[in-house]
Amino acid sequence: MSRAGFSRLNAVAVIAAAALAAGLVFFILESRDSGDGDLDPGDGANPPTSGPSPVSDSGTVEPPTDSESPFMPIKDGPPGTGTPVKKTLSAIVTAGDGKELDSIRAILKERSGTGAFDGWLRPSAGGKISIGAVPGSYELRIEAFGYAAETLAVTESSFDGVPLRVVLSPDSRPCGITILLKNGDGGVVSEGRLVLRPKKGGEAVVLESRPDGVRAGSGLRAGEYYIEFAPPNAGGEVKISNVVLDPGSSKDFTFTVSLMSVSGTVFDKEDGRPVPGAEVFFFDERSESRDQGLPVPVVADGSGSFEARFLPAGPYLVAARARGYALAVEIASSVPDAATRIEISLQRSQWLELDIASAEGAQPERMFIQGKGRNMKVPRLPVQRNAAGVPFLDLTAGEWRLVLSCPGFEDVDLRLRPGDFDAGKVRIELEASKK
Repeated sequence: MSRAGFSRLNAVAVIAAAALAAGLVFFILESRDSGDGDLDPGDGANPPTSGPSPVSDSGTVEPPTDSESPFMPIKDGPPGTGTPVKKTLSAIVTAGDGKELDSIRAILKERSGTGAFDGWLRPSAGGKISIGAVPGSYELRIEAFGYAAETLAVTESSFDGVPLRVVLSPDSRPCGITILLKNGDGGVVSEGRLVLRPKKGGEAVVLESRPDGVRAGSGLRAGEYYIEFAPPNAGGEVKISNVVLDPGSSKDFTFTVSLMSVSGTVFDKEDGRPVPGAEVFFFDERSESRDQGLPVPVVADGSGSFEARFLPAGPYLVAARARGYALAVEIASSVPDAATRIEISLQRSQWLELDIASAEGAQPERMFIQGKGRNMKVPRLPVQRNAAGVPFLDLTAGEWRLVLSCPGFEDVDLRLRPGDFDAGKVRIELEASKK
């Protein structure tokens, strides 16, 4: 072959190679472009889970099926998020006896038994409660203290905004309870009384003491109770726990409490003589309101001595008062399962009479004082009256910031100064309670 023929053959080969390359590029672009300018599903926008991309006869990538891709939305969920949509399930719960229900327990479970919600709710006006859940098939159980539980079926249509209607029937089946009270050393506490006091108000129940130290009660109404302990030598109770009794239930409890005893002497600060008949109150120092303690005082004997045994471990504010003396407050530190002794000195003082006036002319039957002075905190104590029935404050002269509370009247902020004590009387105007 001549040199010119060979050159023409090379030129044809180059042109053929260029054409082949151009065709390949066009094929690739066609494969990646659907013709509308967007990437096909299954490409970068929604990749398959694993393995090679399925290719159609036309060479385009096919979208994965529902079972292949975790990116497909869950049923009832917003597109592309995979998150179920929660809606509100509402119910109006009323009591068959017409009483208002202040707390309702709602338990929502799927038919398979899987729990979706379990909690106590405070209903709004009319007894309405609301729960957020994904629409579906459930069982809804409604409970309330003192009422028989109701269970009803829930379907997807129950989430359409129309509240379900539930009426609870009173369940008057009596309850029973036994309590074993132990001290920190493991010994059984058989002295004193255990009292169940209804949380919502009502008559307290004293549990029966058995020879083995167990306290028992039967025929009780269902509901929530405070468990209070009354030391043997005092008329008041101190709270140690609380318990919920379901209708028809019988429960056994063992409580371990650290106990302490406080004893001491009340004497005259000037001459050191004992002050017989002094009243000694105990208040839990940990309580901000200072009103948890023994509302009935321990009374000192003829030698001024007093003792309070089996107190739940403190510390306590110990307030002592006697006629002709100013109130004194000491702190008894906590010594669990042991005895603490304190000495309380009382200072002779003139009392400050309270001249009570009200628009209605009515005089309160009971009054309480609480507050603080420069060197002393005053726990919530009843206001005393003299032989003529006039109320008075047994405080030393000085500056005081107090709150005077009288059932049926608004509280009074009372600020006292030394001059008020010099006058011996302070006027207080009461306003009827607005509650």
